[in-house]
Amino acid sequence: MLTDTRIHLTKDRKSFVVGTHQQASDEGWASWPQLLQELGSDHQLAEYLYSLTSFTRQEMLQVAGKAQEFWPPFEQKITNFNTILAVNEVFEKYSEHVLRKYIANGYDRIEFRALLTPLKHYDEAGNYLGELPDSSFANTFETAYERVRKDHPGLSVGFIFFGLRCLSDH
Repeated sequence: MLTDTRIHLTKDRKSFVVGTHQQASDEGWASWPQLLQELGSDHQLAEYLYSLTSFTRQEMLQVAGKAQEFWPPFEQKITNFNTILAVNEVFEKYSEHVLRKYIANGYDRIEFRALLTPLKHYDEAGNYLGELPDSSFANTFETAYERVRKDHPGLSVGFIFFGLRCLSDH
């Protein structure tokens, strides 16, 4: 993700956005090198990015057991993560990375829970080209899965999709 020059942070440094270098310049978005310079180290950059997509220990202690305080920041963190993950090429790389991590930890059967959503297509410069077909999620994951299975033929993966009713009138 950090090598994808299409992904930036908003001017307030609280949300991820995808776009061109020109858009980033016009809007005051931060690039990865710029953010690294602001934060000072790879470790601080990783911690900061983690805090945008996941609860830190301190945040969890503040909102644990408080539903009304928990949901707004949780939804913002999920939205931040999904902004990145919705980019087709990022989703493919992420899928392969996650599968290899599970294998490295001794798993040979993995079941994911996911919302079936179309992925977004951008050119190399970061220009938005549109949504891919509904099948893009499964097809892109399948590409990553088959690449991993070449090295680990015993790997088995399943999905439990939720939110399917919103895709149909039935």
